[in-house]
Amino acid sequence: MSGQNIFTFNRHCDGCGGGRQGRPIMSLNTLHFQLQTPVETIVVKPPLKRIVKPVAAVAPVAPVAPVAAVAAVPIIIEPVVEPVVELVVEPVVEPVVEPIVEPLVEPITNTSWTFTTVHSNNLKWRSIAASDDGKYVASCIFNEAVYVSSDYGVTLIEQSSLGLNKWFSIHSSSDGRHVAVCALNGPIYTSSDYGISWHKQESFGNKNWSAVTISDTITDNSHHIYACENNGFIYTNDGAELTTTGKQHWNSIASSSDGKTVVACVLNGSIYSSSDYGVTWAALTNAGNKAWSHVASSGDGKILVASVYNGFMYTSSDYGLTWLEQTSVGINKWIALLLSSNGTKITAYSGNAVITGRF
Repeated sequence: MSGQNIFTFNRHCDGCGGGRQGRPIMSLNTLHFQLQTPVETIVVKPPLKRIVKPVAAVAPVAPVAPVAAVAAVPIIIEPVVEPVVELVVEPVVEPVVEPIVEPLVEPITNTSWTFTTVHSNNLKWRSIAASDDGKYVASCIFNEAVYVSSDYGVTLIEQSSLGLNKWFSIHSSSDGRHVAVCALNGPIYTSSDYGISWHKQESFGNKNWSAVTISDTITDNSHHIYACENNGFIYTNDGAELTTTGKQHWNSIASSSDGKTVVACVLNGSIYSSSDYGVTWAALTNAGNKAWSHVASSGDGKILVASVYNGFMYTSSDYGLTWLEQTSVGINKWIALLLSSNGTKITAYSGNAVITGRF
């Protein structure tokens, strides 16, 4: 209930005698409120005096000019621009692989040759072998005997224990200590004491052997021995037959010091090489097909020398990939061809002449 009727002021009061003004008279509304709400306390404030002040004349207010219509200002809402985040992509850096540059192998072009006459006794040497220093020499004569020397070939000692045979090829290690010799339609013998004593290689048997070679180093308690047949195959330790090259007229065979790299030539055919102890073979096609008579190898198998019967000598300094014809040495009927283990000295035999080349 609103409290606006708590007090009422009456200008005139009937029966109040004297017409007193401003006396508060409790209204019925107030009484009723008091009876209805006994719990509330009614505070009676003293009567307020009404003070009436004259109101000064108010100047008339000038009419307010109508407010001109304000043109609507378009609200431009700028689009929220997301900040551009630059995606930094790190470049993929490939690992730097240093190229493996193979050293340039220059062909053997500066070979100088000297000619020396030996063995003027007209013995028909079939094959000759020697140590790198030339001190130990081994040689054989077809249908006769095997000879060894420990004084640079001055004195030749016949190996009577081997008897007479169709000795066809002989080869020694670079120090001359290990020697192997084979006979046409006969056996293969080896020596480990400069040719003083000999051991027959029974596993190879008697075949039409045309050439034999023996390695410098020992693998699995034995040297690597390779032998080839005239119109046959190539054989290795324990007489194992290597048939991958087929049946051919093999004329000569040589190996590196460790026996891993092997090279062999065919009469009126190609030169073949193997880099896995004779397991697989490949023809050295750049050498061409010729009447190859002999082939020799340096200790690492990198430098090769080959001769053509009644023809020139050829050299290679890149494992037989390329060949150079040695025309300065002339045409000859080569019967033996030697190459030092370091590949710097060539010794060739023709009849009773020794031809030595250095490069």
